[in-house]
Amino acid sequence: MRCLDTMKVTEILRLREMELNLRDIASAVDCSKTTVGEILNRCKDCGLTYEEATKLSPERINELIYPDSFGRKQSKDEPDWEAIYKRLMSSRRINLYYIWEQEYRKDNPDGYSYSYFCAKFNTWKEDTGKEVVLPQEREPGKELFVDWIGDTLPCVVDYETGVIHDAHFFVATLGDSSYPFVEAFPNETQINWNQAHIDAFEWYGGLPKILVPDNM
Repeated sequence: MRCLDTMKVTEILRLREMELNLRDIASAVDCSKTTVGEILNRCKDCGLTYEEATKLSPERINELIYPDSFGRKQSKDEPDWEAIYKRLMSSRRINLYYIWEQEYRKDNPDGYSYSYFCAKFNTWKEDTGKEVVLPQEREPGKELFVDWIGDTLPCVVDYETGVIHDAHFFVATLGDSSYPFVEAFPNETQINWNQAHIDAFEWYGGLPKILVPDNM
């Protein structure tokens, strides 16, 4: 297909966000419905959104949408998606944005935008089968998942001494609805563990059939 003016590309993305159909968008930007569909597919493949398009230069938009004609070579090798995936799976404190911003962009300042980075990562997951999930059917009211959250928060002040103490958080989640209950305690003793369950049962207004602790 011929390269479309980047202003029209941005307008196509804007109108699509307004939920206009392909025919109406084509009429508004004066091009064919087929061209509109192709542009939207290319934007989806590279992760380009309307919000990001308004912040990019025409040159950069062309590089993303027409990589064969305007694409630039990466200054670094393709990211090690396998290593990135393992890092994400190994810690709940790390997300894809952190890896992109704190690690990838520091070594590749002219590399992929965040949206394109995510799109490439998702494509890699689909190609390698990492996108496959094992659905688990939950029975309402059957299971209650319980745990200490792990992280503490220095947010409790002793008004007599001014000393700040850490709060420990108990978390319970219903298996079917994922409806949560959270309560803070001064420590993770057995008596607080028991009291947290009592408070959770009162909060939910009932008892589950099974309690599922996480590696307590």
